[in-house]
Amino acid sequence: MMSIFSCPLCGSELKQTTKVLECPRGHQYPHISGQFYFLPLFQNDSWSFEQIDGLQDKLNNSQFLQYMQLKKRRGIIEPYAAFQPFNESFQALLNCIDVLKNHLKPGDVILDTWCRTGWSGDFLANLFPEQSVISIWEGDNSVLGYKGYQALFTPETRAANHTIIFHDPNKRLPLKDHTIAFCFAYDSLHRYQGIIDEVYRVTKRDGIINFAHVHLANSEPEPFFERGGIYRLGLEYQQLLESHQYNYGRKVNVLSELDVYSTSQYTEMRTSPQTEHYNGYIWVAPREYSYLTSSYIDIKPSNYVFFNPLMMVSSSGRLSINRDSDNNRHILTRHPFLNQAYEAISAISESIIANLPPLNQFTTIKQLQQAQLTDGQIELLIKQKVLFAASLSSAMLEAQAMHMNAENVTLTST
Repeated sequence: MMSIFSCPLCGSELKQTTKVLECPRGHQYPHISGQFYFLPLFQNDSWSFEQIDGLQDKLNNSQFLQYMQLKKRRGIIEPYAAFQPFNESFQALLNCIDVLKNHLKPGDVILDTWCRTGWSGDFLANLFPEQSVISIWEGDNSVLGYKGYQALFTPETRAANHTIIFHDPNKRLPLKDHTIAFCFAYDSLHRYQGIIDEVYRVTKRDGIINFAHVHLANSEPEPFFERGGIYRLGLEYQQLLESHQYNYGRKVNVLSELDVYSTSQYTEMRTSPQTEHYNGYIWVAPREYSYLTSSYIDIKPSNYVFFNPLMMVSSSGRLSINRDSDNNRHILTRHPFLNQAYEAISAISESIIANLPPLNQFTTIKQLQQAQLTDGQIELLIKQKVLFAASLSSAMLEAQAMHMNAENVTLTST
């Protein structure tokens, strides 16, 4: 896969040596434990091996795992990272998994442009083991940063087909032209200048581009909150993408994120750039790969199971929305439709709920089956967004345990 990388400064070929990637013009980028640093890491000139070793020691001795343990003892969670598996902005992708399984070929490369928590890249890498996934994070910030990624996503613990790079997405992407089969540009279109041109440049002529979770100017949330980034009308995106020189006749669908999330059957995509919703979901693909299905569900026995942090078992033994914490009230205020969308959980049988482990624990599909839950009951809980099941690396399991303050995942420390 190294053959698809190129120098983000000059676009020329990169050669991998023991410690750096280097182009013929002398631009160098360190790689440490299989992670690639295309950002100016504390210096702009050439790196000596001693300097890279010093940087590696600094990252490896960061005490990040001890920090995780401390957060766990104090009961601190990362609200949006904890909610990520259930967030409609991510869940909308599940209605397109059938398309991707039909489109992607062995050896294809997937680009994940905004991997803040590790979740999106790890999910895609485990879902598509015959493809390679490149995840970008923008630098040493947010819930993981350099130290968190180095501590958790080691060569031994991350998915073998998952490569993590650090890069400023406002700049030229460190990839050659037309090498990506699927680009998952989550939370990126309103955030990064030039991302449209770069994503089109690196994606194959018949590739699929998903600008997921796009802040539109079509309307504003009620109650109002600042969403961030540059707001454009859906119709402006429709025209801009259709007329792009690298679109090559692909169908551009500007959709409502909620409409995609709510799809329950096979549906041909019909662009609706004037949607009244304020979050968009843009799908650029050949016409034959422009459809939606019901949300993807995978209940392999080995898959890990996560419980929705916005839900709880009430004193009456029924499921209900958990409004007890400030974090949950904040999320429900920013996602008001969930108050109605989750109403159906109160009708789930007490006999099903009684067989669930505590909601603040991770489990597996196999353990749920051993608890006398039928596959039909498990699928019902997934459809109602009580549970989410997925194959994940041990790295992501530890990261999500930190984000959610989960009970039954042992976090190792050094």
